[in-house]
Amino acid sequence: MQYEFSLVKRLRHWWFIEHHQAYQSSPLSHYDDAVERVQQWWINEQQEDLHDECGTRLLTHGRKVSNVIVIFHGFTSCPHQFDLLADQFYQQGDNVLITRLPFHGLKDRKTLTTAQMTLETLTTLGDQAIDIAGGLGENIKVCGISTGGLIAAWVAQNRADVDKVLILSGAFGIYKIPKKLHGFYARMIPLLKNKFQYWNPRLKEQTRLPKHIYLGYSTHSINTLLRLGIIVKKAAQYSKPSARSIIVAINPIDNVVRNEDSELIIRHWQEHGGNVQKYEFPVDSNLPHDLIEPEHKYQQIAQVYPIILELLNQGP
Repeated sequence: MQYEFSLVKRLRHWWFIEHHQAYQSSPLSHYDDAVERVQQWWINEQQEDLHDECGTRLLTHGRKVSNVIVIFHGFTSCPHQFDLLADQFYQQGDNVLITRLPFHGLKDRKTLTTAQMTLETLTTLGDQAIDIAGGLGENIKVCGISTGGLIAAWVAQNRADVDKVLILSGAFGIYKIPKKLHGFYARMIPLLKNKFQYWNPRLKEQTRLPKHIYLGYSTHSINTLLRLGIIVKKAAQYSKPSARSIIVAINPIDNVVRNEDSELIIRHWQEHGGNVQKYEFPVDSNLPHDLIEPEHKYQQIAQVYPIILELLNQGP
């Protein structure tokens, strides 16, 4: 009976994980090829009505350098979220690629198009970004926050050509949804009507958010985030991560994502022999969930940015 239960679990693991690995990675090694691939992204973005500051970003020294930083921004934000931090990486000699999540960065701040995100679009973005990074730097380092942290975790699990991954406030679980109900919600949400949900239902359009961030989200998009979180957690449970080094950074007062899920992933990865370390931001810093956004009302980037630079350069 124990064997049958284990077999069922592994079959379920196979369905969640293997079924969604459709993208075949093709790492680049030459700088010109990498830039050409990014230029193709820019051409595709011209077909979308993007906010002026929200396209894919590439900060380059005109050649392949020692380190390239690949960045994945947060849910309903855009690459502009990381502009100031990316410039600091650039100033220290790194090439920097800030990707744009699918259906993000549009001028319409009440768009429902984020519902069109799928597991494949998010994981393919992660894989394609690492392919491009191979032509931009000898050592590939990855940083992602929240949903971007989920993609970074996917990369950490699956890409052996990555040197270091920093996961900031990873959205492995949503704080307001009980842990045991994540799977239930992931299955039920697509059956309901897709609606726009304001981040602040009381203030609605008056919500004080930077202009490049959506005022809310499409309810169906939560399904994809939950499912990707389940996939990453299942993968961590059964296998060693591929990245050479991983740092999971936790904000202990975060009330958006479930820190216990980050702790669980750290434990699973370590049990499988992964080089995984935890960093915890000081409790008395009172940091918001989005600790990257320089235009956030409660931003403390003067404290946070040096920590992130140190984590990616040296480690905890």
